[in-house]
Amino acid sequence: MLAAACLGLAAAVVVGELRPAPPPQRRVVVVSDDVAAGVPLEGHLSLTEVAADAVPDGALTDLESADGPASIALPAGTVLVPGMVATSDAARAAPPGTVLTPVRLADDAVLGLLGPGQRVDLVLVPEPWADGGPPDPEGDAVVLARDALVLPWTSPEAMVDGGLLGGSAEPAAPVILVAVSPAEARAITSVARSGYVGAILKPATVE
Repeated sequence: MLAAACLGLAAAVVVGELRPAPPPQRRVVVVSDDVAAGVPLEGHLSLTEVAADAVPDGALTDLESADGPASIALPAGTVLVPGMVATSDAARAAPPGTVLTPVRLADDAVLGLLGPGQRVDLVLVPEPWADGGPPDPEGDAVVLARDALVLPWTSPEAMVDGGLLGGSAEPAAPVILVAVSPAEARAITSVARSGYVGAILKPATVE
């Protein structure tokens, strides 16, 4: 009886030693429920243990560093990185009733002409020809937003598509942060990753 018990204990020890060690974890800030762009993140975040290899670079590790509104729409489960939290300057500069949303622009050159406080119209420009040539001049540009206010924002090196396993650094086009109406934000979000969004600069009003 004693021998059988000893054998059972020995077997349990061997099984325990053969079982692979759990993967390393990191405690990071995770969005606990869906949050729309412009909504304050307070009350929508939690510190969660996540597999280390699924954590994007620069992930936030304390709740105090996530003090501010979401700069983009964030699905539940997103690991938070700095660019997903609008800066305090951006939050203060956004007019009442607007939301914040990032926009990928089709033309790199336009980015150098834009700065905080600039007003732009955002349009969905025609796609290039199939052979990579210029867009079809007969195609009509669809207006996505009018008088969008450009806000101060630093684009993160890694943007997360959503969820704990999402995330890769692939900045395909220059990005700006703008304040627009909720309806305009939905229109922009539906096409913003296409890379075919153009910005038409509005002249400053002279008083």
